[in-house]
Amino acid sequence: MVFLLKYAPFITLLTYPVADYLHKNSRLCIMMLFLPP
Repeated sequence: MVFLLKYAPFITLLTYPVADYLHKNSRLCIMMLFLPP
């Protein structure tokens, strides 16, 4: 728990841009998931 609390800000800073990118491209991601490769 201490490890998570200590590194939570860094994890948030790293994952927020990725989550924002996925949110903006969610339609494309969903299309890629449902379309066969």
